[in-house]
Amino acid sequence: MALASPSQKYLVKILGQQLGLSGAKVEDHLNDEKTFSTIVDFLKGDEKVAKLLFFYQTRDTYTDDGEFIEAPDSAPAQLFLTTGEFDRQKAPAVFFVRTTKPGVEVADATCHENISYGVLPALAIEGLQAMLTQLYLPIVTQESTSWKAGVGVEDSTAEFFASYSKFNETLAEAVSSLQGGFTLRRPDNLFDIENKATAFTRAGGEPPIVHAFEAVCEEWCSDTERLLSESDNARNESDDAGPETELEYWRTRMAKFNAITEQLRGRECKVVLGVLGAAKSRVLKRWRLLDNSITDANNEAKDNVKYLSTLEKYIEPLRTGTPETVLDALPGLLNNIKMMHTIARYYNTSERMTTLFRKITNKMIWNCKQYVMGSSGDKMWDQDIPKLIQRLHSCLPSTSSTRRTTTRRATSCSRSPRASSSTSTRRPSSASSTSSAGASRSCRTCSPPSSSLPTSRATGSKAWRGS
Repeated sequence: MALASPSQKYLVKILGQQLGLSGAKVEDHLNDEKTFSTIVDFLKGDEKVAKLLFFYQTRDTYTDDGEFIEAPDSAPAQLFLTTGEFDRQKAPAVFFVRTTKPGVEVADATCHENISYGVLPALAIEGLQAMLTQLYLPIVTQESTSWKAGVGVEDSTAEFFASYSKFNETLAEAVSSLQGGFTLRRPDNLFDIENKATAFTRAGGEPPIVHAFEAVCEEWCSDTERLLSESDNARNESDDAGPETELEYWRTRMAKFNAITEQLRGRECKVVLGVLGAAKSRVLKRWRLLDNSITDANNEAKDNVKYLSTLEKYIEPLRTGTPETVLDALPGLLNNIKMMHTIARYYNTSERMTTLFRKITNKMIWNCKQYVMGSSGDKMWDQDIPKLIQRLHSCLPSTSSTRRTTTRRATSCSRSPRASSSTSTRRPSSASSTSSAGASRSCRTCSPPSSSLPTSRATGSKAWRGS
């Protein structure tokens, strides 16, 4: 069944151009009765076939029992028509939609006008993010000068851009999570081993199979050990990084461990571990120890993301608000940090809390600087002097308010059950000295600036040590 009409040839031409295939090869891939009849119905205007979606990739299959089997990387790519409901997209896809009314056939002479097409990237969410950042945002910002984003602009404008930016960030985090996942090496050959205990036992008695799977598992161990050895201090961040980088880091780390967990539930990993278990391989003992460490690290990342996520709505004013709105958000922010210090299982260490406070300070300094400089882009001393002085005075209360509020929260932390318990355990002395020692240690964890808000990274690290 050849695709012979001008409209059909047009579809073949577009598929070849977008996927880098020749027309003859496209027709070879689509040479089956079901695909041909679906294309014909689409061009006739059938309401049941409103679109065509083509994938060009390795095609996964399902067993008779409904078990999903992912195609090996060495398998040849296939061009096939799909609804997208059951086939997982792994490569760019091409779609076609009619611009005619339902039931109206696409005319051969105007097929290029009556059919629209597009390309979906391997990650559809990545395509949405690209359109929002590269297409829609420039259009909106260039439409009118009153829609220029910045600190201290009109409330409705700032709210719109804050929501737009937040949605973009959510998409970026989702894309990063999907792209930055951790991939375990897949075995080159599963030797047609079924996912059953009896099949594992038979394969465990075959040295070539065991050796091949041991090499795969050894690589899993090495890669996982490198991931587990990554420390907080090894992060490559700028000196003025804000608190949002903390949440981004732990979300990315959680995504990597979630990716490992999901892959271990797949058929290939189950077969490898099942055969090694039946063969009583020594490599499996090493992997089981790492498996426990993966669980612990995943729990840590999830717990940190849970608590850091509660700070998001309080951190937003640091980026989009004025010094006045920052002051309004500060008590709620510090209350949530106090809660983290009290009940978080992993994030309540002095090092991590100090890092969080430093990043909050960085963002407050950035906010005040943006507010002082204004949205005009003029140099500081080229601005209207009375207005400049007024903006400078607006930033001053944030200094004293931050110091007072943080001092109250630090004192409250020192009186918390955790701080009291820790103090009495470490230094069994009189009640007064115990209280003093507890307050001193707590202030090192979430301590306020001793005299004023830091104005640079060098002074910032000193200011947060406490008095």
